[in-house]
Amino acid sequence: MRVYSLLLSDYACNSELINHVVVKMLYRIAFQLNMAPLLYQISVFRTFLAILSEPCGPRLKVIFMLFNDSNDNNGYPSPPPPPPPPPPPLLPQELQKLSAHVVRGFFSMAACNPLMFVELLFWKTSRDCYELEMGYGTVEMER
Repeated sequence: MRVYSLLLSDYACNSELINHVVVKMLYRIAFQLNMAPLLYQISVFRTFLAILSEPCGPRLKVIFMLFNDSNDNNGYPSPPPPPPPPPPPLLPQELQKLSAHVVRGFFSMAACNPLMFVELLFWKTSRDCYELEMGYGTVEMER
């Protein structure tokens, strides 16, 4: 999970394919295997916050250089401005949907278990996920 969280933290620099693969794997772990508490970790939630804070449209953080037409070049005209760089690709909606779904699930579990906020500080195993969903100590009681 740590490797996927590191990949997810670089979502802005990753290609669309890498982001798609990471989201698909996290979706399978969290929802098809019912292990969503594996994603309840503070570093993952910080990345989710960054993802959810971005606008849905393209990231328009392109800086255009403006040239003035003063006669600083000994009477020669200023060189033409370079073409602006292409805008970065759109933020895939699947990243935002996964982030919102995981955070929503966390807060619904936190309503029943106030210790969920402490659980954000630790990486979890599948056993920890089961205990978070069924209650602390259920693994020991089943033995």
